[in-house]
Amino acid sequence: MKKIIGKSVSRRLSVLLIWGSFFALASCNKTNNATLTSSTSGEGAVAQKPKVLFIVVDGAMGTEVKAAAPPTLMQMTDHAIYSWDGLTSYVNNEVTNSSTWATLLTGVNNDKHGVTTDLSTANLVSYPTLFTRLKALRPGTRTVSLSSSNALKGNLTTDATVSTGFNGDDAATKGAAVNELKTNDPDFLFVQFHAVDAAGATNGYSNSQPAYNAAIRQTDAYIGELINAVKGRAGYPNENWLIVVTSNKGNNTPFIPVGAAWSAFNDQRHNTFVFYYNPRFTAKATAKPIGILPYAGQTPSYTINGGTAPTNNGGSVPASQLGSLMDFGPGSEFTMQCKVKIPTGSSFYPSFLGKMAEFDDGKALPGFVFFLEGAAWQFTARPTSGGRTQSVGANVMDGQWHTLTGVIRNQAGQRKLIAFTDGVKNTSKDITMSNDYKNPADFVVGWRPGSNGGGAINGILITDIRVYKTALSDVYISNNYCSTEALATDTATSKLVAFWPSLEVLTDGTKNWLKDYSGNNNNIVLKGSGQVSFSETTTRVCPPVSVATYKTVPSNVDALPLIYGWFGISIQGSWSLDGSIWVPSYNDIANQ
Repeated sequence: MKKIIGKSVSRRLSVLLIWGSFFALASCNKTNNATLTSSTSGEGAVAQKPKVLFIVVDGAMGTEVKAAAPPTLMQMTDHAIYSWDGLTSYVNNEVTNSSTWATLLTGVNNDKHGVTTDLSTANLVSYPTLFTRLKALRPGTRTVSLSSSNALKGNLTTDATVSTGFNGDDAATKGAAVNELKTNDPDFLFVQFHAVDAAGATNGYSNSQPAYNAAIRQTDAYIGELINAVKGRAGYPNENWLIVVTSNKGNNTPFIPVGAAWSAFNDQRHNTFVFYYNPRFTAKATAKPIGILPYAGQTPSYTINGGTAPTNNGGSVPASQLGSLMDFGPGSEFTMQCKVKIPTGSSFYPSFLGKMAEFDDGKALPGFVFFLEGAAWQFTARPTSGGRTQSVGANVMDGQWHTLTGVIRNQAGQRKLIAFTDGVKNTSKDITMSNDYKNPADFVVGWRPGSNGGGAINGILITDIRVYKTALSDVYISNNYCSTEALATDTATSKLVAFWPSLEVLTDGTKNWLKDYSGNNNNIVLKGSGQVSFSETTTRVCPPVSVATYKTVPSNVDALPLIYGWFGISIQGSWSLDGSIWVPSYNDIANQ
């Protein structure tokens, strides 16, 4: 039950219609042409007509705008869904004014609309702008676009009733918008300002820079004039205005994470501020999550020991299936990497990852493996002829997550076998260029036969297993060791010959396996491994932020679903919009 605090029966109808339209957006694929009505007076009042003022401020970083505390926006926080941690998008794509304008006006990200820097490439046939949809669905609706940037006018607003560009003049843009509100009857008014981005590009995107701060405050004053012009309209008592104010993007600085996974929350190019405002809205602030994200999944729990194979004895990919993928011959370079969590203790010589038939010095078998000695791990490789070389890593038998990286690299005329722990180089040993590490063994995770001393080690977790047909650099390893992703935009990804995240055990009812995500489809078939589910926070592993986490704050694609709902238009599934629906709470109703 809803309790109506106001006295108007038509107000009750207004609230029900507004809520109903938003629920229709989430559940209905039919176009709803019913106009939302509203009233703030008594019985018999004229229904309020929905209208929208959509203001875009280029290059206004949300965190810096918050630091500036501009008075108009700060006053709007009392009646808005708002965030200083808004996002252009949550994918690691190129961020430009053109791409973000297209996203804001089409409601889809640039993988669909196709714009990076050239607005003429926009796929407006499949993904029309709001102006185009309103023209088709609501003939006679007055839509007006007033943009400081002429490029926006020339490409995205051709279906507006009125579209004017002002060649970089924000003051003229504001003046035209105020005049439109005073002398005409716009239903949808789009206003774009560019001076904040221009100041940031020249002087730096920081509130501590006087020029950037001044541009934020001047634009905030323009926003205040526009809101006053809305409230000063003769017909305002019979109008219901949604005012959307958002920046299109943050700064222009490419972001390269160091020692962490890429996150849109940390990439200041993606940082926007967002306001969805109406005097009847209850304030709702949204912010990005704070703290370390958990590393979570389902993975085998391995046992390794001496003698016969334990019950939880790991898994493998047959050498016949791998073919030549891991044939690392004379002079070749490669990298093997994984994450491990090994119980506290010490153990001597059990191997747990690599490609070698048996880990037994007496048999002198070629290959390469990671193994334990004491509380430390080691990376060892034996060529087809000659003795093995091993590089000692750090102590890892401590019940904590660690990333182990073994590299064979050619540098300065010398070939090196190197061990890294958590991105730090531990030991480097010289090996000969002629060493040939090709071998007919399976690739194995977990137990393999060999000279394993001591008792069983139970409950070992081994995840994020990678093999690269290249020697990753020290800098790359240091910057990326904690990541659990293999992004297509990362040049190292093209060198992956195997990638088993090992966070999900798959089954067909007869066998279990770990999927290979390198594209080579060499799944690790498990042999009786027990499974555990885990979710742990650690500074040594930085999993990507989930889509659900990103959606705790508004993104550029979220504005249009709200606007369509405000006009009573249900979103067709065929539109393939990317946004989420932010349903407001109202200050004149309460739960009973």
